[in-house]
This record gives sequence, structure tokens and C-alpha cells, in this order.
Amino acid sequence: MMARVGVEFWGGVVGAAVVFTACGRSQPPAATASAAAAINEAEARDLIAALAAGSADTAVVNFDARMRRALPPPILLSLWQGLQVRYGKLVSWSIVNRDRSVGKDRFTFELIFSQRSIDCRVVLEPSSHRVVGLFFSRAQYEARPVNESDLAVHEEDLKVGPLALPASWVRPAAGSKHLPAALLVSGSGPNDRDESVAGAKPFRDLAYGLAKRGIASLRYDNRALVHPELWKDPARATIENEVLVDAVAALQLLRLRPEIDPGQIFVIGHSLGGLLTPEIAQRAGDVRGLVLLAAPGRPLEQILLEQLKAAQPKADFRDLESQVQSLPNLPATAPVLGMPAGYWRDLDQRDEMATAVALGRPVLLLRGSMDRNVAAIDHERWLAALSGRISVKSATLPGLNHLFLSATDVAEQRHVAPEVIDAITEFILQP
Repeated sequence: MMARVGVEFWGGVVGAAVVFTACGRSQPPAATASAAAAINEAEARDLIAALAAGSADTAVVNFDARMRRALPPPILLSLWQGLQVRYGKLVSWSIVNRDRSVGKDRFTFELIFSQRSIDCRVVLEPSSHRVVGLFFSRAQYEARPVNESDLAVHEEDLKVGPLALPASWVRPAAGSKHLPAALLVSGSGPNDRDESVAGAKPFRDLAYGLAKRGIASLRYDNRALVHPELWKDPARATIENEVLVDAVAALQLLRLRPEIDPGQIFVIGHSLGGLLTPEIAQRAGDVRGLVLLAAPGRPLEQILLEQLKAAQPKADFRDLESQVQSLPNLPATAPVLGMPAGYWRDLDQRDEMATAVALGRPVLLLRGSMDRNVAAIDHERWLAALSGRISVKSATLPGLNHLFLSATDVAEQRHVAPEVIDAITEFILQP
């Protein structure tokens, strides 16, 4: 009987889950199930320790033959490095669950990175003690807390798009009519409606800050967060599925709200959401203006590779560089930086700068000076492409990171800087 091999991709820049279930081979019987499980737990711990040390060669030592073919050290290393780009440095790890399913020993680890925690499941064959499965789950996130009392703001829950994604509609509590309104589109990867990272909730800060200045907004939990199972098929890992379908549907829902002025609708996108904001507006129609927060200005896979080199200057990235350079010729399902090659090609064939010019709507470009994800050159490329062709305003805000939070505050104290909300408010309310 043939082994089943499946690949699950998160809808985001980095992070992938690879699950391989192999058929058992004839092996001498283990002494006892508990003894076999103890041996397998030690093997699972060794695998995670090797990843934590950055040694993919050591991590794959106990892979069975099928796992070695499907997840060789360079691919495993690129997945691991992609997690660190997205979630920061690994701080600690521990086993949080042990179980046996379909005759396999499974060990679930909690990997605590500096910005977020994820689960990693290691699956082993009890008799051979070989690793037959490795699964990095979607990022854990806190249940959305009840918002603290704020008499100036009214918030209600809605559903967005064909998959009924949980969403929040926020407006001034005074209940004014003919309000300007904005759709907030999050960055890559599994994101809740607040874009929660550690103790920070930048999209919630934006929504509440804008509401207090007379601007309504809609934000939603993205598809990669709510329905990670949809990414088991690499063919579904497209920009259309990850961002565009739901963002356009959200704009259409926003336009139906009786409180708003339909001629005063804006799209505010962050990171990948910022990059795709022109296309979202073009497809939805009747958008007054665009706000691009930390929008990439170069191919995203090149930016990720640049980040990896900066984070690990002594590491050898020649194989990964070769993969990136070979993207046009790789099979669509070939994993590169934690996503299938087809995903990167789908993203790279879009010319969002040209789309913004053709759309002809005013644009606000904002970037934090301490942004380590999107560089000054990305901001400058957007500015050069738009200047003289459409109305564009831009600013690089000192001391702010990729999420427009102070780069020096501890996580629990981080909030979107007031000057960000002020700049967006001024742009939206201008005559």
C-alpha cells in the first residue's frame, strides 16, 4: 500500500505544515507500548532541539525514507527560517500533549517565539522509532477579549465573505449619519481582526482611534486563521483565496451600512494587505482613497530572503537563493520559503503600482523608520511610481516598527502611535 503524502500551507508569507503518514514496515515488536512511546518521545525532543539549534541535517537523522525525500534538510531549514522571520526568535519549547492515533505516537510541542506561539506535532512509528510526520500548526491566538468600556465607540460583530468570517464594525457611539468609513486589510499569515501580536492589537487601536475621530471601520479575522484546513491543497494557496475574495466582499458589505457616506469609503492595508490595496479597490469600485501601511515595493520572496540573511549573517543560503532565482521554472507545488512556488508566481505577476496609477485615487504611504520587514527602498519605489501621476502623500514615522508601534516599548505597553492615526484621519477627512 502506498504512503499518503499531503502538504498544508498557511495563507501567508511564511509558515507551512507538512504531514507525511507512512505505512508501517515489518519490524521486531517493541517491548511494550509505553517503552516504545518513551523512546519516541526522546526522538521527538531531539528533533525539536536540532531545529532550535538551526541544524536541519541533525533534525532529519531519524526521518524515514519517505520523509527524507519529501522534506530534505534545505527545505526543512527554509521552513524553519520562515517561521523565525514571521514570529521572531525561538524563546522556549515544551511538550504539551502526547497521544497515539491510527497506530502512531504523536507528540505536540508548544514553540514559543518572541512574537507568537505555535504548535508543532511530531509523529513517529512505534516499532521503527522513525519520524513519519511533522506538522507546524497555525499560530495560536487569544480569544478576542471583550473590549473595555469606551463610551465614545460602538462595536458590533458581523460576518464577512463567502466563508462568513468573524468581523467587527466600529463607529462613533454618537451614531452619526454619512460617516466616512474604512476597510482594514491585514498582512500575511493567520491574523485575527486586531492583527494581534504578543500583547499588541494594532488594528483594534486603529479602529478605535479612527472612530473617536468620526471615521467608521470594518475589520475581520482572515481566512488563513479561521479556515486553515483549506490550505491542505497547495493549489488553493493563491492571493485570490488568501486576500482578494474576502476583502472585496468586505468592501461590498461596508458599502451597505446605513451609517456611512458611500462616496467616502477608503481601504487601509497593512504589509501584504497594503501591497494589494490597489487591486482590492479596483475590483470593488467606488473607493475614495487608499492608505498603504508598510507596503512591500519589491518581490516578497526577495524581501524574506534578505531578512533571513540579515538575521543569520553566517548561514549558508545558497540553496535557498537558487530556489528563489529558479521560481519561474519550479513546479507549482514546490515549497519555497514555506509556500508553494505557484503562490510566489501568483503574487509576482501582479503590478499593484500600475494598478494604483490606473485607479487614480489619492494614496497615503506610511512606513516606520524602525521597520525591519519593509525597507526604505520599498517605500521609495512606491513613491517614485506614483508621484506626478496621482495624488500621493507619504511619511516615514520615526521610532516605529512594522506594526507602527514604538520599537522601544515592551509588548504589553505597545499601541499604534497617535501620529499614525492622526495622519490617516487627516488624509480621510481632507476636502
